[in-house]
Amino acid sequence: TTTTTTTTSTTLTTTSTTSTKGCSRVYVDLGFIVDVSGSVGVDNFNLVRDAVASTVSHLVIGQDLIRVAFMRYHTSQFFEFDFNDFNSAVDVADAIANLVYDDSRSFGTLTGTAITEFVNNYLTATAGWRNEDTLVYVVTDGSSQDSVTDAAILLKQTGAQVVVLGITDQVNLDQLNAIASTAEDVVLVNSFQMVQAAILADINTRELCVITTTTTTTATGIQYCLNGGRILLDAFDEVIYCGTDDSACPGDNLCVDGFCCTHPLPTTTTTTTTTTGVSDSECSNGGFALLNWNNEIIYCGPGGSTCNGDAVCVDKSCCTTPAPTTTTTTTSTTTTTTTTTTTTTITFTSYIRCANDGFLVFTNNYQTIPCVANGNSCPGDSVCVDNVCCSAPAPTTTPTTTITMTPTTPSCPLVTCRCKPGTTVYWFVDGDGCDTCTCRLVTPAP
Repeated sequence: TTTTTTTTSTTLTTTSTTSTKGCSRVYVDLGFIVDVSGSVGVDNFNLVRDAVASTVSHLVIGQDLIRVAFMRYHTSQFFEFDFNDFNSAVDVADAIANLVYDDSRSFGTLTGTAITEFVNNYLTATAGWRNEDTLVYVVTDGSSQDSVTDAAILLKQTGAQVVVLGITDQVNLDQLNAIASTAEDVVLVNSFQMVQAAILADINTRELCVITTTTTTTATGIQYCLNGGRILLDAFDEVIYCGTDDSACPGDNLCVDGFCCTHPLPTTTTTTTTTTGVSDSECSNGGFALLNWNNEIIYCGPGGSTCNGDAVCVDKSCCTTPAPTTTTTTTSTTTTTTTTTTTTTITFTSYIRCANDGFLVFTNNYQTIPCVANGNSCPGDSVCVDNVCCSAPAPTTTPTTTITMTPTTPSCPLVTCRCKPGTTVYWFVDGDGCDTCTCRLVTPAP
């Protein structure tokens, strides 16, 4: 059975630009020194890791823009990447998000040594340091077992602005004040769950350039809403969903029946007619799923109000009514269209986990997207978890590399490293003379 349904044509033109206008710090070397000692633990490390990854994903990163270096430490130091290694926010965020905490045993905390090694290894021309505008974050949850005074002086003598993020009430305030550039550069939070908001808020006060993407979309003939307006599309030609709050829609557009819609359109318009297709995917009502002008399935909310013609909404897809089995039916419907220009907001996935093990979906001004329980209001294939939109959980079958080292010294523990794809096992001797390991990113050959 073949059914041809007529709908309005659509021309979509999108222009996206990344701007540094309005920010004063474009040419910055941004460093992170992160405590991964035994008091942190796997879950809390993951919170800090994801917070930093989410923060840098918003920055304007490049060789002639912001550069980022990252180091972890406990009694040893782990130089994850320097200022030369990555040229985009996506690559930096991915490198941080893939770091794995070493829980083979409880390590101590040598913050002073870590700061000294950061200066010696990262604040050099070889590591891509430009010695013009340097901002360094030291993140710790406790008291250092070595002196931080000389190391802090060494770091400040490079001209770096030093911010210390102290987590929980177990931190040593005297040490934090010694490390930070000023008392205002000491940021304290009560729990690891507050790290994400604290880093984002502090970065904003430092006037670093963040990614601001302006997208202009011209669309003609988008599906109609119950209010007489039209459903908005984003820069990826996808419907923009919303909750019950109009503020979730860009500009002064309205939230109608779970979709972002324009205001009612004028009645004097230009008329054009094109044909959408019908897929071979059978719906549960015995009809077939409709395809839009991009040959993609047309999705809908409850009630079928967004489906063309006499199509109905079945399991969130627009479907034809059950077709006769003997003839081919062609219908032609003329509808009216106008051309409008709207500014839309692109959503992106953060590194903050949801209860479904996915990640929060943000608007580009760092706001979560509220939703209803059935998930109809979330963009793309994201889902509604605890009334906010989250990405689908990542596959649980990711292969890892597992290597176990039998200790050569009786007093040392048995050590096992499990590394994700794209990382390799790195063995070293820690401060107690025991073999230990960590996972490091595989650096591609030049």
